Amino acid sequence: MIQTSWPRICNPRIIFAFGAICVVALAISMLAAPAVGLEDPHSFKDKSNLDGGSGQAFDKACVTCHSNLNPQEQHRWIGLNQASTFLGLGPDNKAMIPAQPDVHAMALTKVYKNGDRNGPLTEAFESILNHLDIDKGSVGFRSQCLTCHAGLRPDQSGPTTPGRTYAQFQSEGEPIARESIGCEACHGQGKDYLVDHMDLSWISNSPSAKLGKGFYDLENSALAARVCLSCHFGNPEESKWITHEMYAAGHPPLPPLDLGKFLDGTFNKHWMTLEEKSNRLATLESEIDKRLADDRIKYLRIHLASNTSDHSQLKQTIQTHFRKTQQSRIGQWTANLNYHDLLEQQAHAATNWGDYALYDCAGCHQTLYKKMRGTVGSPRRVPGRPQGPLWTKPLPSSPGDSPFMRLVTLQDLIDEAFNAKPFGDRGKIQSAIEGSASDRAKAKSQLIELAGQPLDPSGADEWLRGFLEQRQGMLGNRWAANQTYWTLEMYFDDLANVSKAIHPQEVKNQKFQARFQELKSQAPDFFQIGAFGDTAENSHFKPIDSAFYERLEAFIDTFLAADATDSY
Repeated sequence: MIQTSWPRICNPRIIFAFGAICVVALAISMLAAPAVGLEDPHSFKDKSNLDGGSGQAFDKACVTCHSNLNPQEQHRWIGLNQASTFLGLGPDNKAMIPAQPDVHAMALTKVYKNGDRNGPLTEAFESILNHLDIDKGSVGFRSQCLTCHAGLRPDQSGPTTPGRTYAQFQSEGEPIARESIGCEACHGQGKDYLVDHMDLSWISNSPSAKLGKGFYDLENSALAARVCLSCHFGNPEESKWITHEMYAAGHPPLPPLDLGKFLDGTFNKHWMTLEEKSNRLATLESEIDKRLADDRIKYLRIHLASNTSDHSQLKQTIQTHFRKTQQSRIGQWTANLNYHDLLEQQAHAATNWGDYALYDCAGCHQTLYKKMRGTVGSPRRVPGRPQGPLWTKPLPSSPGDSPFMRLVTLQDLIDEAFNAKPFGDRGKIQSAIEGSASDRAKAKSQLIELAGQPLDPSGADEWLRGFLEQRQGMLGNRWAANQTYWTLEMYFDDLANVSKAIHPQEVKNQKFQARFQELKSQAPDFFQIGAFGDTAENSHFKPIDSAFYERLEAFIDTFLAADATDSY
């Protein structure tokens, strides 16, 4: 095979064409980041170029490979239009930027007017800082605000913590577009994995192996949930958390997180899905592409826990995989583990016990929150005692046995500790969480493996029914209702896609598709990602019409009443 293909690879026409493609890719990349300038990523093979924390090398390499506008039409093995997202370029760069700038790349516009860190703060953010008595040039501003709004990494943090430190940004003198939510804020620090990442064998490494190098393989929903929740729920170790004092100063409440909906609704898509990557294999033409196909198939096998090397079988598995529902499912368990991490941190903290997201806000602010949502208590809740956020509750039915069922037992112990006295019994919570340390560690590790297993129609239906049975008693809580609605939305998106790939008669719940679309058409704006306002004047504090919640509850009741073994 090598003797046959080598002369074809060395053909002068092929060499010239390949060189021309590289030059064009490089030119496009340079347009994407004119302030830095780009070079061929292979010039950074020398690890010494990556030392010193400058970070410039891996930025240039990322842009060079990840800036192809037409990955389905051009035969470049890494062809993703990522540059516009992690650079956060404005709409003036029409060659690279989508019509709507990515909300994460533009995150600093919530802090600075027009995202200009040398300019004034937005009125809303300046008001928050004034109430908190924080100066915008202080360390406190960077550690309490920019860790999320700019993707900054604390100076003292773990080796795999995503993002870059403020000192790195300062030493590189990079434009504001880079000091925002970008590649490294979500995928990890490039200096630790760049050299390995450029090797062709990298693609076939497991998500756990990549994480060991500092790279978050976000196709794995367990790793994606960990990264998203760090800002959108909290991670004190990364200096990402919102205190009660911040809420009082005007920071809007964080909504619940359904991972499937969040990934579906907040990003300009800058990646290829597993199905797109699978389809890409059928278009390979050159000998170089064919040599890469084996690694691509290994990648698909890893993310689908499949032992087959047959592309047609892999494609069939992908087409029947409820990908968004899997993200919702894994995200639910990750949120529960994240909540326990927050409780553990607060239980050991010298101050702030009873702060942050330890409680559902309606537990104390009943008068205020009746304006914005209903409230419902846990069946075991003692009146007048706080309760944790209901949307993080683990499901009684779990993926297998092992540590997941013991997380449900742990949650029961935590609920009992909350009932023990006002603001909860700190000692009992600390004891319960410390006693479950091994189970929680195993669950985090197993979630990465579970996220690589395809969720077929039967498994998706079974999980959804267990989820909805638990939520039936929680829909009076607006946060729980929102997340439940988003999970349903993701399931029916998957159902529509899978029904195109296999005969509709083989897919359950078809008759509910049209009913859910009708329900979706009636959903208030609050049920759209991004509808959560910036101040108390916006929609999340306005009184709501309870009619939609009643329709949502009626839909769920009807769905669960259907015979789970029937096919429609």
